[in-house]
Amino acid sequence: MAMSNAAYESESVVEGLDYYPYGGIRIDTTTNYGGVRNKYAGTVNDTLSGLNYMQARYQNSSRGQFISEDPVFWEVGQSDTGRAILKDPQVLNSYSYAANNPITGKDADGRLVELVSRPIGDWNGVPVSQLGAHAFVYVSPDSPGTIGNISGVNTSKAFALSGIPTSYVGGSLMKTANDPVDTMYGSCGTTLCPGSSRVTVAPPAGMTSAQFDAAVVSSYNNLPSNLGSYDFLSAPRAAGWPNSNNAATAILTGARVSQSQIYQYRSTLQNANNRWTPGLGVPAGAPTYSQQIQQTLGQISATLRSISSLLSAYAAGK
Repeated sequence: MAMSNAAYESESVVEGLDYYPYGGIRIDTTTNYGGVRNKYAGTVNDTLSGLNYMQARYQNSSRGQFISEDPVFWEVGQSDTGRAILKDPQVLNSYSYAANNPITGKDADGRLVELVSRPIGDWNGVPVSQLGAHAFVYVSPDSPGTIGNISGVNTSKAFALSGIPTSYVGGSLMKTANDPVDTMYGSCGTTLCPGSSRVTVAPPAGMTSAQFDAAVVSSYNNLPSNLGSYDFLSAPRAAGWPNSNNAATAILTGARVSQSQIYQYRSTLQNANNRWTPGLGVPAGAPTYSQQIQQTLGQISATLRSISSLLSAYAAGK
């Protein structure tokens, strides 16, 4: 629904829109208004052809398919992403849209910051993947010209940002761009990556999607390369050593995403793949419980001193 400023004052509806599942326009009524340019799933509708322009390809809503082949099919048998396609019959048609399920899914339109959770690789034969998950930030640029630069990364294309330990035991947590496994799980989607889940991160109030992309890049660049000694169980912040989920949180909070919002995403991700994401919602560098207690005690002590000074001044005045 779109409204002009005058419409807000009079509370009159200037355009009503409704769609069929694959984007065919069911209702589009306007009153003294030319109509919005972006329509189904935020994409541009070409009125001459009736097609929806979805960044890289045109989609035909009457067929429920794209009119050109998904480029990822060129990689079948040549990459982890290409091989993963063979595992999901819903996407074996290279022209399919949203894995043939437009009710709960949509194809990425190049304007997304996503938080992705994937299984952790097994360590020395121990099935860590059955216990916890690693979260990372996956960015599909909206405006490559304004997103900013990351050393060694082509930010005009989708990329992954995370924290990766040098070793599970006694290692350091290093900020990392385009870790190969992160990139695979980010690009193939949840229907193609067993055990993964993802949520789209809403831009903070007052930010466009392009501005949010740039804020995420800036946040990542502002983090130190070494985020500290790695601790898999860093959720309680007992020792203050961060894990990969703390790193993902730090990247998002640095871009003005609230911790409460990330906690909500954490619940969504864990419910989707039934894996624990310790530390998600607490940024790397956050104070430990011991430090928080000391800070609280210090604040209480300062308040008591202020009260004592006021009482002394009051008694002297008498």
